[in-house]
Amino acid sequence: QETVEQPPEGGKTDPWHDPEKARREIEKLRKEAAKYRTTATDLEPLAQKAREAEDAQKSEAERLTGQLTAAEERIAACQQRAVRAEVRALAANEFAD
Repeated sequence: QETVEQPPEGGKTDPWHDPEKARREIEKLRKEAAKYRTTATDLEPLAQKAREAEDAQKSEAERLTGQLTAAEERIAACQQRAVRAEVRALAANEFAD
């Protein structure tokens, strides 16, 4: 008794059971892979430029972060001097008698 295989849903049969269909499928996949390789090769210079621009921005951001830190330190030092001067002035007024 022989069983008849039913095609999967959608009516498509597996191309690997028929050598001619398999060959066509392989050729189609090879062309598709070649297209993707070509696209990737074409896009590589653009990706490199994007990485370089990102690195340049990182350097700029690091430079600006350093400047910001230095400015914040100067502000803190000025605030400390102002507070000390105010304390001295108040103390001088308190003990002037």
